[in-house]
Amino acid sequence: METHYLFTLAIFGVCLSLYALRVEGKAKKNKNYKALCDVNKTINCTKIFLSKEGHLFGISNAALGLFFYFTIFLLTYTQQRFYIIFLSLFAVLGSLVLLSISTFKLKKFCYVCTLIHLLNIFILIVAYNTL
Repeated sequence: METHYLFTLAIFGVCLSLYALRVEGKAKKNKNYKALCDVNKTINCTKIFLSKEGHLFGISNAALGLFFYFTIFLLTYTQQRFYIIFLSLFAVLGSLVLLSISTFKLKKFCYVCTLIHLLNIFILIVAYNTL
């Protein structure tokens, strides 16, 4: 299995998730906080991170992402390709749902979220192509 690609993608996912958690935490403490990814009212990561849809059962999507990418890293280390593909399928489906919500319901765009959605697709493609 081309593990170095999956390792790199997982580490990138951990970094993006940590950034999202940092922005979310700072925004909760300071209502006037403006993240680098907050360009205007439409292109605004903070609004998405803090929204009701930015959490699942009260847990931040960024925290869930951090757990997901760390799990992908460990599964890559142990060469568990089937589980990587299985989890990645759910991640891609979740990304499609979240992208739809941010676009049509929240009417917001998030650069960080878009990178995460693309990252999930890349992880699935790389894991699948290493058959």
